[in-house]
Amino acid sequence: MKPQPAVSEPPPRPHGELSAASINYISKLAFDVWEDASTVTRHQRAQATRGILQYLSTHPGQTWQERWDASPLGKGMIKANSLGARRTTGLAVTPGVRTLFCLRVVQPTMLAFRQNQLNNFTPLFISAQNDPLLVAFEEHIAAQELRLKHQREAVLDMCTLLTYQGVALADVTPESILQYAHDNRLARCRLQPGQPASNLLFGHGMWTALITMGRFPASTPTTMRAAMMRGQRTIEELVDQYGIRDQAVRGLLIDYFGRRRADLDYSSLKQLALLLVKHFWVKIEQLNPDQQGLRIAPDLYTRWRETIRLKDDGTHRRGQDDIVISVRSFYYDLHTWAAAEPERWAAWVAPCPVPPGEFHGLGVRRRKGTERSADRTRQRQPLLPVLVEHVESRYDHARLLLERADQAADGEEFTHAGTPGRSASCGDTRT
Repeated sequence: MKPQPAVSEPPPRPHGELSAASINYISKLAFDVWEDASTVTRHQRAQATRGILQYLSTHPGQTWQERWDASPLGKGMIKANSLGARRTTGLAVTPGVRTLFCLRVVQPTMLAFRQNQLNNFTPLFISAQNDPLLVAFEEHIAAQELRLKHQREAVLDMCTLLTYQGVALADVTPESILQYAHDNRLARCRLQPGQPASNLLFGHGMWTALITMGRFPASTPTTMRAAMMRGQRTIEELVDQYGIRDQAVRGLLIDYFGRRRADLDYSSLKQLALLLVKHFWVKIEQLNPDQQGLRIAPDLYTRWRETIRLKDDGTHRRGQDDIVISVRSFYYDLHTWAAAEPERWAAWVAPCPVPPGEFHGLGVRRRKGTERSADRTRQRQPLLPVLVEHVESRYDHARLLLERADQAADGEEFTHAGTPGRSASCGDTRT
């Protein structure tokens, strides 16, 4: 199952089309929508909304979405409270950002959403949507035998997905939840550089809830983790996941990987597809949509070489040499194979675009990479006993919990290590 954002046509607009509405109108809407709040809170919310809209109006664009996308705030570069907080300016801007999300005035990226701490976002968002299905989802979660923390996380995950993908709950698909998990992890890595990636499976609570609500097809895996685990992809799937325009080159790469598959394991083949398809040919097509064949002009190669210096997240890429070596090997393989099978490969023979001096200093760079790897090992080796102790304690806890559950009667409640639990009864499908 491939991650893919949900699509809504038309997008949900519970309070009408606000993309070009006036500041006064949106501010008044911010005051009127949540009638259960106190008058003071409603005035503060309207003032915060006016403040953020005035900030956005200083950026280019014809709509609020265009201005949002053009602003550092919309790009996730800054926090909303850096523009103003009640403690420093007398006016908090963050509640205004929360209001724009709830009213569907702008659609943030996951990075821009996670950049800000939006207190009470869940109840305000649900109240503003006028979506009976979203209310039913919240009620369904509340009826599950889950800790309050996990219930809140599941509902917040759903509201976050609907906000940044710009859809209603009826549009949510299993693929969109997988996309949510991917984008969430990527955003957290950007916001917490240098921190180890969390092994939390973001979105698993709403996945399970939508399964039990019957919102997904019967063939959908019952758990999100099962949906994310799959066997090896075919060569066609490895190539097509990156979206090549030129179908002739697509066919060539499929044939090339088919030939190389005999001397590569699956992991190496998958990595080779990443380097040649995503990092090489797809970028060439982006730089020159009219590119025909493998004959790459020197200026196009130079521009391509610049694109691979940085990763998609803007950080420096240390593995540039691996990409360039794969490209050179690709061209040289075609030259070699064309001599033995000209009818199959000769039409694709072209000069290798990689200049001879490209690998100057390669030995030094590889030696430094080895040194960094060895240094990481030296830093982590003293922590090995801590890791072993942690794994063993988790194993003992899980083993004793399983033994305690086996001894309990069907449906019996018990406590293990201070945590309440209940053994599954016959026919109980809940996890």
